Amino acid sequence: MCESNSSEWAVCINRSNDLRIESDDPFQPPIQRLSPEILAYVFVQCVEDIIPRNDTRNLPLLICQVCSHWRALAIRTPRLWNTLSIVLRQAIPLSDAQFRESVDSWINRSGTSLPLTLGISLYEPSSIWTHGLALFTAILAVFWTYAPRWESISINISWDTNDDDQFEFPGLVNTPLLRSFSLSMPSSMGPPTLPFESCPLLTHLDWGSRIPSPVETSFPWHQLTHLQIGMGYSYYRTLDIIERCTELVECCVNFTPVSELLTESLAGRPKVVHPNLRVLHLYLDDEVISLLDCLILPALEDLTLNNAGYYLNDGLFLPSDEALIGLFTRSSCKLLKLELHEPGYNSTGLLACLEHESCQSLRELTIHSATDPPILNDYALTGMTRFPEKLDDLVCPNLSRLHLGVWALMTPGLLGTMVLSRCSSDDIRNQLSCFTLRYMDPASGYMIDPKDEALLAEAQKRGCTVLYSRYHLVTSSDEASSTDDEETDEEMDGDTNGVNEDMEMNG
Repeated sequence: MCESNSSEWAVCINRSNDLRIESDDPFQPPIQRLSPEILAYVFVQCVEDIIPRNDTRNLPLLICQVCSHWRALAIRTPRLWNTLSIVLRQAIPLSDAQFRESVDSWINRSGTSLPLTLGISLYEPSSIWTHGLALFTAILAVFWTYAPRWESISINISWDTNDDDQFEFPGLVNTPLLRSFSLSMPSSMGPPTLPFESCPLLTHLDWGSRIPSPVETSFPWHQLTHLQIGMGYSYYRTLDIIERCTELVECCVNFTPVSELLTESLAGRPKVVHPNLRVLHLYLDDEVISLLDCLILPALEDLTLNNAGYYLNDGLFLPSDEALIGLFTRSSCKLLKLELHEPGYNSTGLLACLEHESCQSLRELTIHSATDPPILNDYALTGMTRFPEKLDDLVCPNLSRLHLGVWALMTPGLLGTMVLSRCSSDDIRNQLSCFTLRYMDPASGYMIDPKDEALLAEAQKRGCTVLYSRYHLVTSSDEASSTDDEETDEEMDGDTNGVNEDMEMNG
């Protein structure tokens, strides 16, 4: 939370002086002997690294339930109330009007000038709650009245509504303090138009819907440093956006198709040279050769290629290792992180990429593939192994973190030998510090060979963290209702991020 010398903070402290408890009272608990100024500071530090939700079990509402003294001081501390995240998942024991008033009351406690961080998420409601979208829109209208104070806004609709449901922002706004704006929504509800009349400080934009061509809008693309876009973008429009975002350092594009997806040809299009772009993540449903052939990224450090369409298209749309090598050669970049998900290369193509000069600086490498023939086979593992007599020819010599997803039987001991060999460097900076094995579990089953288990255990003794994860791969031949990978963790804990389901407001 940013520092500020706002007048609201001073007013809060002055108004709380009447609540001061004499510090020499021997019967008071130590925390009750703190002055209001110090206690208010403690409250602020408690919520500094979290995003408060409208739930009485969470801060800052929890503070208000301790005692009347804490409640009065908390309500008069603006910095406890300039951040709010609302999650709408089920019916709530308040009318829409009461809930809007509660949201407005929360934000009013933050004073009149502190920058605001606001978020709202609408999840799929139960069948008995049919007005979720109406309440969602009403709360957005409350947020819109505070637009001049926005610093960060997040809007998320996580379920497909009826085809008749359309989403529009409450109106155009001036946002002089806004630095980050995030929108996520299903394709059936969009696309809304960009809601900004002015946003002179905006640098982070996460837009999960289609937007007009950059040449058709006055939006200040040139000031963006972080951009995440998806749903219905052609390669041509993506290149146009990247080219106009001259200060961009991080870009993530999810090429989710829609029925009216534009299909402009890239033939004859000049190459886009972007001197600042360091992070590029591409999630694909089609071949990516033509897109990679149009890019020159000398500052690139972090690259992800995720061929999400592999399972849907029976592996027909696969990027070429030659296109990736061409990008590396033109850019002369020094990669620190590379992720390849279903890249479609064979093991020879994979090693050709990893042997490129741009990959010799890699610190983290992720390869997940279920292709047949497998990309991670004996040849690939041998090529990634450190041999004492060939140290000068080692692939990715600086690798510290390695994550592999495999779906193939390999010669017992090769995988463990490769990992252990990378834990044997005399220079601790060049040793493998973390190895994650996520192995596919097809009908025949894949088990880690005891030889590999023993070698990986030895690698762990030498300081390398070794983690396992197994999941069942759902393909197009599986039932339509089973669309997600079913993962079973063995030694690697999965994400435990949850969402509060209760919707309680402290009045």
